Amino acid sequence: MKHPDEKTLLSHVLAELDGKAKHPSRSAHVLTTLSLWLLTFSVAMLYFRYGQSAHWTDALLAAVGVWLTHDQYRNTSRRQWPQLAPYIDRAKLEQRLRRLDMPETEGPAPTRPSPDDKTPP
Repeated sequence: MKHPDEKTLLSHVLAELDGKAKHPSRSAHVLTTLSLWLLTFSVAMLYFRYGQSAHWTDALLAAVGVWLTHDQYRNTSRRQWPQLAPYIDRAKLEQRLRRLDMPETEGPAPTRPSPDDKTPP
């Protein structure tokens, strides 16, 4: 993982642990999801009624389906967070963030052994 990406991820995890992560309001989320489901249903019905071969509705249905799937994945992840939080070591996260803030010349980055490495630890 690249350092900026890792830094962003670790910062987000710390914000989740502190309860400071920003999430959209529940009513806005429900309204958006309901609207998209209705739009998807309407476009699908129009497509089956009037559709010919490949049409712009194919792309729209695919895009909305991907968005709704991603949204469902994120919501499931948020609901599972309270069960995962106790198992996360905050000190190690903060230590890694400090290490990422150091310039590269101050020391080597930690390495992980390869799964293919057969040497004993």
